Amino acid sequence: MGTAAGITLSLFASPASASAHREPPFIRVEGPSQVYDASYARAKTVVLVKYGQRNTVIDLVVSEFPREAINRRLGVHVHTRRCGANPDDSGPHYTRPGAAASVRPRNKEVWLDVRVRPGGLGRTQTVVPWRVGKAARSVVIHAKRTNQRTGDAGRRLVCTNVPFGR
Repeated sequence: MGTAAGITLSLFASPASASAHREPPFIRVEGPSQVYDASYARAKTVVLVKYGQRNTVIDLVVSEFPREAINRRLGVHVHTRRCGANPDDSGPHYTRPGAAASVRPRNKEVWLDVRVRPGGLGRTQTVVPWRVGKAARSVVIHAKRTNQRTGDAGRRLVCTNVPFGR
């Protein structure tokens, strides 16, 4: 591994102390916190959240996803509640504070659809032009790709608690 890659990985491995902002440079969470489909029992997730002055960058890395997920795109969204024993415990999709009801879901929610590659691996990133706050509590991976008009992505497979806005 090259020096730059090693430095980047080491930065993600252990957060530095808080900067001038209240948040640490990034939040890193390994999961999942809950699995709702037994075929995903071995699944692993890593969620990285980085705050800018006026935006939020969210990375998701998945591994050990089952064979049936390979070459499929799965919907991934930020939700309003923590993961629980039941799939619906994580609540609805997190919506940008102050967003009008008329705004399309894609422009007021946080979506990170991921394509699962051979070997059960996948990686995705999204940048939203606002700071995702404490009302966001989890990242949920769904069974289908996100419907661009409605935001629906089917049943919930895996959920990871994330302390957004800390």
